[in-house]
Amino acid sequence: MIFKNSKYQINFRDQIFLIIFFCIVFFFIGVFYQRFGIYGNKIRPYFSQIKREFMTNSTNNKLEKISIDIPFINFKTLEEKRLEALKVSKIINNDNYVSGHATYKGEKIKIKIRLKGDYIDHLKGDKWSFRVKTASEKTIMGMKQFSLHHPSQRLYLNEWLYHKIMKKEDIISLRYDFVNVLVNGKALGIYAIEEHFEKRLLENNERKESIILRFDENRMWEEFIQFRPHSNKKTSGYGGLFSSDIDAFQSKDIQLNDQLKLQFLKAAKLLSDFRNGSKKTSEVFDIDRLSKFFALSDIFGAEHGARWHNARFYFNPFTNLLEPISFDGNPSYANSVICNTSSGYNFYYQKFFDDVDFYKKYLEYLHRFSEQSYGAEITNDYKKELFSLQNIMKLEWEDYSFSFDFIVSNSDYIRTLLSPKRTIDANILSKENKNLVLSVGNLQCFPITNLHLLLSDSSRVYLPKDLTIYGKSNNEPISYEKLHFSLADDAKILEHNALKIGFNFIGLNEIRYEPITEFDYIFLNTNNIKDQEPNYHNFNFIYERVNSDEIFFKIGHHKINDPIIFPPNKMIYINEGTTLDMGLNSYIYSKSPFTMKGKIDNPIKFYSSDTSAGGILIDRSETESFFENVQFYNLGQKVQEILGITGSVTFYESKAFIKNCKFHNNFSEDALNIVRSTFNIINTSFSNNFQDALDIDFCRGKIKKSFFFFSGNDAIDISGSNINLKQIEIHHTSDKGISIGESSSLYASNIKIYNSNVGIASKDLSNAQIKDLEIKASEIGLAVFQKKSEFGPAKLNITNGTLSSCNIEYLLEDKSTLTINNRKLKDTISNVSSMIY
Repeated sequence: MIFKNSKYQINFRDQIFLIIFFCIVFFFIGVFYQRFGIYGNKIRPYFSQIKREFMTNSTNNKLEKISIDIPFINFKTLEEKRLEALKVSKIINNDNYVSGHATYKGEKIKIKIRLKGDYIDHLKGDKWSFRVKTASEKTIMGMKQFSLHHPSQRLYLNEWLYHKIMKKEDIISLRYDFVNVLVNGKALGIYAIEEHFEKRLLENNERKESIILRFDENRMWEEFIQFRPHSNKKTSGYGGLFSSDIDAFQSKDIQLNDQLKLQFLKAAKLLSDFRNGSKKTSEVFDIDRLSKFFALSDIFGAEHGARWHNARFYFNPFTNLLEPISFDGNPSYANSVICNTSSGYNFYYQKFFDDVDFYKKYLEYLHRFSEQSYGAEITNDYKKELFSLQNIMKLEWEDYSFSFDFIVSNSDYIRTLLSPKRTIDANILSKENKNLVLSVGNLQCFPITNLHLLLSDSSRVYLPKDLTIYGKSNNEPISYEKLHFSLADDAKILEHNALKIGFNFIGLNEIRYEPITEFDYIFLNTNNIKDQEPNYHNFNFIYERVNSDEIFFKIGHHKINDPIIFPPNKMIYINEGTTLDMGLNSYIYSKSPFTMKGKIDNPIKFYSSDTSAGGILIDRSETESFFENVQFYNLGQKVQEILGITGSVTFYESKAFIKNCKFHNNFSEDALNIVRSTFNIINTSFSNNFQDALDIDFCRGKIKKSFFFFSGNDAIDISGSNINLKQIEIHHTSDKGISIGESSSLYASNIKIYNSNVGIASKDLSNAQIKDLEIKASEIGLAVFQKKSEFGPAKLNITNGTLSSCNIEYLLEDKSTLTINNRKLKDTISNVSSMIY
């Protein structure tokens, strides 16, 4: 009984209430002082501890709990090791374990424990990293040895997903999860638990017990510490790859087992022979699994785990080959791929890619894993579990959120690498006596093979013996090969404009063709227009308000023959009555948004009187652009050539609001192209455009009360986007009125389509929901199908829809779904693409 000698007696229930009350009061006082108080730094640890206590016992925290007890004298030993590490910025001699106990699911287990990590970020605050091993055959979460560290050390949930996907692809992976940890009764919050390297790891990956091999990194860290005062100078080299020892985990077990000892000698010999170059990759490694491992490391931006000092290999006693083990990936955004990295480890990676058989496998998997469908599969399979874990993480780190964006970005980058605009520089050296000699250089990083000629009559001429031409890094000169082709008597080699050279990347089946230049070289143009310095000050009709970020166009008629380049973080204003005639080679490139406000009877106009101009690109502006009563016409003739884009007007990763505008008579692939952006289009018309009127890629947006007339290709082309349409009217479209593809979602109402080749096409995992639809006088009313193999069937659901005067009302492919007015229709054809394209 509290206050026992007081004249006031308080019962036990009231005592509990008062304790809870004061805890809550002190918690909010602590939050206040943490944010606003001058004593915040002093009291913050106390309230962090209270927060961890509440978090650990929260019903929302469904993680397992591990309670570790370390005797006082042993804990002091760990504290001393920590202080020693802080002095030299490195944890050294970290094999010194101390004894303790761990309690897991009510069972008390003897353990050995030490500090863990390389750098001292593992020792910040009170959330230290530990290596733990049980002192008996008992396990914790199925593991006898494991690490505990702050989840941030492996980028929180990124590493968890990395191991899940590795295991899915049959790469040996660690058990990696999250637990609540208490040390000596003190709640330390959420830790990542990471399996260590011993036989249970192998058993969990369905592998027989054998050797787990590595390059010993101890000398590397010794050299790091010794040469730290000389960080800008070369080291002596005793800590490098070629100086490192090759050893194995569980070395004591190996010494006591003759079979394991023999396996270790075999495995170490293999790895040593690979390191010194006497054996190639396919003679040492399981190249199918190794190529998967490298390719997935690229997709996840996890090159860190592939570096030589982090590499771990399993010796498979059945194949006598080494298999990779995923470890310490630190997945994030990547700026290179392993086969073409500019990091300090490229000399190590190059040894793998010197083997063309391995390179083929790697590119095969890199292509497969970078497809959008593979990323969508990862999202679908793990989204629910990841966001459940994210909610638990938020209990301790309230600002944390998981995103798949790093995988999407890395995959998009890799797809770009695999689809270069130019791959070969091919030049005619001589053409005599039915022989054609070419000088061929590989311009990019991936090897090419299957080189052959494509003649003007579509016949092919192959080399007497196939040749592989390796790629090059950006900083290397082009290496040229002489190729000798023997031609038949009737070969029209003089028609060199029709002559092309064919090839494919090793490991990939797609054959690509590129032109050949006669007696000349075509050099790769590295001049990036988008990196040019802003030049808007050079135009007398453009001025900037003093001490502001506002740029203005003077009202009036202006003519340009040069590009206008605007910087980021400005706002560009154009008012009614302004017209801009864009001449030869001109374009507008801006990283800042525009505010254009014309009037119905006095609009703003952008056009090219001689139809020679490029176009307009608004690139990654952080603020929304606003267009009202603006006309764009006769643009886009050279936009692909100059800017490398497809739209006469293009928004990329920007926000746009477009109202009462007109896009007509534009010559580019798209009159308006919106990419990875959000937008709103109202009461806008598109007419007489050469190809697509509006092309939308990977966007979220709305289009309302808009009109499309005489489009040379599609009126509205939607890819990978989530779009709302309302009150849309489409007339005379040469291809499709509305094309929905690449896993898009469309919600539309009050749509009218007249005289189109195809009224509406839904394809490739897209889902279209349309209410109040009228399609009239079209060749094909509706088409629902799969076009691209990497996607899947599509859906189209129409409510209150009518089709009239269509030669074919609908084409529906097997597995795709078409519902009209609550009636589910049956498929009509097995290959819709063959009829449409």
